[in-house]
Amino acid sequence: MPLIPRTSSILMKFSTPFLKVILPILIIGVGLVSWAILKNLPPKKAPKASGNVKFKIAHESGKVGDGIPVIAYPLVQQDYQVKIISRGVVTAGEEIDLSAESSGKIMSIAPEFEPGSMIKKGHLLVKVDTLDLEADLIIAQSRIAQAEAVLAQEQARADQALLNWEEIGYEEAPTALVLRKPQLKQAQASLDSAIAQVEKIEREIARASVVAPFDCIIAERTVSVGEIVNRGKALGRLIGSDYVTTTLPVSEQDRTFLPTQLDGTIVDFVHPLSSSGHHWQGILTHIIPEVNSSTKLPHIAARINAPFSPQTTHSLQIGQPLLASIHGRILEDVYVVPKSALRSPDEIHIMDEDNTLQLHKITPILTDQDHIIFRDAPDTPAHWVESKLQSWKIGKTLSLITETGEDS
Repeated sequence: MPLIPRTSSILMKFSTPFLKVILPILIIGVGLVSWAILKNLPPKKAPKASGNVKFKIAHESGKVGDGIPVIAYPLVQQDYQVKIISRGVVTAGEEIDLSAESSGKIMSIAPEFEPGSMIKKGHLLVKVDTLDLEADLIIAQSRIAQAEAVLAQEQARADQALLNWEEIGYEEAPTALVLRKPQLKQAQASLDSAIAQVEKIEREIARASVVAPFDCIIAERTVSVGEIVNRGKALGRLIGSDYVTTTLPVSEQDRTFLPTQLDGTIVDFVHPLSSSGHHWQGILTHIIPEVNSSTKLPHIAARINAPFSPQTTHSLQIGQPLLASIHGRILEDVYVVPKSALRSPDEIHIMDEDNTLQLHKITPILTDQDHIIFRDAPDTPAHWVESKLQSWKIGKTLSLITETGEDS
């Protein structure tokens, strides 16, 4: 029993000085050793500069090597395809109100005669009752048979009259009345009339079957089975599916860059609000010979063939807005730089063949959505400078940053 209290007393006697003196020394020692190890580790390699990092280097690093690091590209002449940007709205190339051509009761309607359906030319859409017309046709056909019989009889009488005249021995020629020519003419007219009546009724029967007059899309249907219609009654509305049209306004300046021959000029169309990237290709057809009353600008007609694909989401719709890019003239031997290269409305920075910064004055012949096009050549081979530093001084030495991020 006395051993336990005595041992505890001894431990407590020696632990107090240990905690106060020895433990802090150990902690300091471990820290010093760790610092020495970390100090001797090799430094990590910085990531390679690329893309937008190049711009960051040009802004912050100041001089590297013999000059200010910049991104620049060779200023070379090239042929440039002008793209004229315009906007339009899809309109139907062909559009009609489908009407009944005969009166009667609607007996049947094709299942495809519904808004949005694509229909081929000649497809039966509506069938009107033809029972009365078919009865009229039978009556008219019987009149043909009667007229043919009368004509045959009159022809036989005329032949007999001529024989009688010759047998009697008259020296003068027989008259038209003797030869029954008026009666023959009347019989022939009756036959022609009966035939015409049959053909008329057959046309009426054919018109009772209303078919699509061209390849189309059903825009609207306005009748139902069992409805009584009169000639001229609207049955629906059809839109031609072969092509759609649009009109594109162009400014007088853009008009100077249009091809001399407009017909067939390619136009690329996209939906201005869509991010799908889908586009349609069309062609210009002609310039409209009248200034638009609202925009006061000349307009050009364009056409897009095969615009509808109901089974996909890329089908055009009537009334849809379009952003157009017209393929204009090709400008030969010009310089093309992005708008971001401008340092003033008519100046760009260039790096000459001595790698020094110069200010190059230009006269733009065209400014499109992204580029400046000009023909003003520098005195010596040069690069146009893309980088934008905080300060510029003409004559400063530049160092070209290559595509790999290294200076040259």
